Amino acid sequence: MEHKQEHFTILFLAARAGVSPTKLKQVYRCVYGTPLFAHIRREKMLFAAQRLASSNDKIIDIAEACGYDNASKFSAAFRSALGCTPTEYRRRVRLE
Repeated sequence: MEHKQEHFTILFLAARAGVSPTKLKQVYRCVYGTPLFAHIRREKMLFAAQRLASSNDKIIDIAEACGYDNASKFSAAFRSALGCTPTEYRRRVRLE
């Protein structure tokens, strides 16, 4: 998770782990109870939420730090993970 801006493929990660892509996905889900990429996306979105709450960084800059070069794709992923857009999230946490 130190490389949030990187896009890793299952093939790359499986090769690094020395297992087949299928085995990597099966073992990861068995051990952690969630698909590998769902976990990675969730961690990126939690990182983004923390930056939205604690900084005045532009949303596109936060998106890029999470590996998104398109703000609308980042916003869709954020909404899927946290139930609101990055702008809505920032507004809510600042009202609290």
